[in-house]
Amino acid sequence: MQLGRHSTFNELPSYLRNNQQVHLESRDADGGIGAQVQVVKKILAALAALEVDDINRFSHPGKLCAYAGLVPSTYVSGGKVHHGRLLPSCNRWLRWAYVETAWIAQHSSPYCRTYFERIKRRKGANSANTALARRLCEITWHCLTHNRPYEERASVRMDRSCSVAF
Repeated sequence: MQLGRHSTFNELPSYLRNNQQVHLESRDADGGIGAQVQVVKKILAALAALEVDDINRFSHPGKLCAYAGLVPSTYVSGGKVHHGRLLPSCNRWLRWAYVETAWIAQHSSPYCRTYFERIKRRKGANSANTALARRLCEITWHCLTHNRPYEERASVRMDRSCSVAF
């Protein structure tokens, strides 16, 4: 059974079981949360892969983010720009998958944690999580387009007191 563009979310559990990609009963030695988080990550990754289908449909990361509904609506009139809420017409399953993945990623990745905390100070936790979801969507596009695995990079904190111009 191969899932494609016109598959439904209801077919996902049977697809995962048949292809042995996710073992829903997996637990670590003490049955802790570590194995459960790994299962959730795999399910969300499979859902995102099913919903995106062919990455070549999107010419740049912004198009994938718009398809997922992770960009704000924009109203422009008379030279004034107002950014509103997230796009209402989008792939809701893909948006849900990226938002839930962002909540998990901010606890498990140092890069995602610093990105989340930096935006959280200014905008709040929910807006920061949505921004992190958008960033994860962009990273997904780059990894799939260039056919390379994700590599965690150390987050570099810039010192704003430095007055050297480059």
